[in-house]
Amino acid sequence: MDWLLDHRAEFELLVMKNLGSQAAEQIDWSGPRLICVASDFTRYNEYAIAQINRSIELVRYRDYDGAYLTLDLVASTSATATAAGAEDAPKPTKRSAEKTVTQLHEQAPEDLRNLYDVLEAYLLSLGDDVTKTTRQLYYAFRG
Repeated sequence: MDWLLDHRAEFELLVMKNLGSQAAEQIDWSGPRLICVASDFTRYNEYAIAQINRSIELVRYRDYDGAYLTLDLVASTSATATAAGAEDAPKPTKRSAEKTVTQLHEQAPEDLRNLYDVLEAYLLSLGDDVTKTTRQLYYAFRG
């Protein structure tokens, strides 16, 4: 996935600024995927992602007056793993004094937990190949 790995440094810097250097070190580069979220997509967008060997998903959101937010998978493509992923294997995690994502989830307000649980259920319902991995600081979904 050279196209994504070309911007690896910028992405890691962004993660480091927002979540800290430990989170940036834990990024799993073995199977990058691009998820585009927008209010709408054209037929050309769907056609374009079908023409290249990349893992890309187009997800349309709908905002219902701030009361509800829906996410609809419009199109999805999968790419085969490349040798670049092997050299970018995940680095071992280090112990941290920060709270884990599981602890943060348990301590979150009930409405926020419920919102996350709905989102997680939707992501897992996208297909049998979608899996969830719990990292120290975040949940990772891969399909």
